[in-house]
Amino acid sequence: MKAQALERYKTILRKAGCKATAGRVAVLAVFESTKKPLSPESLIYAVKTLNQATIYRILDVFKAVGLIRQVDFRHSHPHYELTPSTDHHHVICVSCSRSEEVTGCSATLLQKNVLRQ
Repeated sequence: MKAQALERYKTILRKAGCKATAGRVAVLAVFESTKKPLSPESLIYAVKTLNQATIYRILDVFKAVGLIRQVDFRHSHPHYELTPSTDHHHVICVSCSRSEEVTGCSATLLQKNVLRQ
């Protein structure tokens, strides 16, 4: 990780009221580089230096301070994404479970269009 990115992540964490530990910086870096909702399992895989309990504690802290939000894909596990600066929604394919972000839409209009057969 470049020094400039490292300092930016530390600044983000400190502004949110968090200590900028190496683990928190690593998890934040994964969220920023992926730019899609992540499951705890995918974070455990991506940040091999942290154990499962630590990942879950970091997610709890990030959620409590508003850095991330939980996204419900109706799977058996939660997904999390960085708290977006603009409102958006997710559309999930019922066949392959692939998700796509949809921005600049009215949720009511989207629902009518998606459910219309």
